Amino acid sequence: EMMGEHSAEPSPANMTGGFRLECPVRLADRDIEDLTGVLLDCVEDGASVSFMWPLSRERAMQFWREAAAGVQAGERRVLLARDASGALIGTATLMLKQPDNQQHRADVAKMLVRRSARRRGVGKALLAAVEQAAADAGRSLLVLDTVTDTDAHRLYAASGWQRVGEIPDYAHWPDGRPCPTTIFYRKLRIFRAFRLSDEGHCLRLFDANCPEYFAPGERDEYAAFLSAASPSYRVCVEGAQVIGAFGLLHAGPGEGRLNWILIDPGSQGTGLGSAMMAEVKRAACADRMHTVHIAASHRSAPFFARFGASAERETRDGWGPGMHRIDMRWKIAAR
Repeated sequence: EMMGEHSAEPSPANMTGGFRLECPVRLADRDIEDLTGVLLDCVEDGASVSFMWPLSRERAMQFWREAAAGVQAGERRVLLARDASGALIGTATLMLKQPDNQQHRADVAKMLVRRSARRRGVGKALLAAVEQAAADAGRSLLVLDTVTDTDAHRLYAASGWQRVGEIPDYAHWPDGRPCPTTIFYRKLRIFRAFRLSDEGHCLRLFDANCPEYFAPGERDEYAAFLSAASPSYRVCVEGAQVIGAFGLLHAGPGEGRLNWILIDPGSQGTGLGSAMMAEVKRAACADRMHTVHIAASHRSAPFFARFGASAERETRDGWGPGMHRIDMRWKIAAR
């Protein structure tokens, strides 16, 4: 389920605010011991996280042993927040095992922070890290539930999660009192390789951009390109919707060619264009390209110029009557 492996060793970039984040590919015995302590601390404090109080250490440890088996099987990821001394101060779990028709999504669970480590940004950092882990796994929709009107509830709302609704008496506090639960979701924008199942979505993107940015006669050429399923073609997905696409082909030593870049008109003004160009640049740098050639139109050229691309040649009616072709060159700064 989870694509790719994360090192158990934290990098310097993961250290922030006096704590570091880890996403181990397996949970060691020490991790299970530490996670047990955090769970006991939170439940004793009254957190409604599936357990009642008193909670035995053995019961808590058994839960994390089962979670460790899920990590080993690739069915979930358990993120860890450790302070400078190495003590575990927080955790969050990404549940990747989903039904066959829901492979684009994941659940967030067991967001826990020790009482002694609260108000330090640990929860916010864990939430951002679990969202990134989901994106890295190709998941574009996240779902979670939390007790209504708690600090966790306020964190999710402030972090851009969308509230679905509240279910009264959904669960119990550890002392037995009923508590309401609020359901949240978040759509993530992820980039992944084009699949043949995306063909219809991409053609709809083309139609939405025609005739403003593409000539009608180009549709058959684009459809043939999609049918060939070029491995260099990538799509941007938000939730379950394809909202952008682009291809980056090699065009000689250190050079590439951007082709068939499309953006959903309904997503304009949301930062999607900048995200697409950042992804193009990332892909170009990964392939050691220092120059990207762009065959734009007179309508799309101003967009590329915003990112530093310069026009080299204009061909009147190059894409069809009234659609002028602008050949551009984009120099990619070395990172």
